[in-house]
Amino acid sequence: MRNKTPIILILIGAPGSGKSTFAENRLQNEQNWARVCRDDFRAMQFQGTKADDRTEGVITGAIEASIEAFLLKKSNVLIDATHCKMEYLNQYIKRFGHLADIHFKLFDVPLAELQQRCAERERQTGKHIPQAVL
Repeated sequence: MRNKTPIILILIGAPGSGKSTFAENRLQNEQNWARVCRDDFRAMQFQGTKADDRTEGVITGAIEASIEAFLLKKSNVLIDATHCKMEYLNQYIKRFGHLADIHFKLFDVPLAELQQRCAERERQTGKHIPQAVL
């Protein structure tokens, strides 16, 4: 079976697990990659706050349109995703499986290390990650 081009690489892991660092390194060191991150879309449009369901739906539409635009131009796409519910992953597969090969990278980091990384991030940026999220 021949691989489709391009590739979608979905990064899965808790906040502080290294997804964004991995994505930034990939973008700096490899050609033809784009990064799509829900937190970035939210921050650009809504100052990073949790939005109501309608607004979250608008963000989802913007993300999906961006992914599709990159794929149609044959760019590979990194999806920097925290949520790993099978429902969400299946939506990506159903929506984009005909346009790209879909791969997953899991960032599995011990809780104590996540707590340390998130505490450091909060000191540096002021962005607080609630314990329940970890």
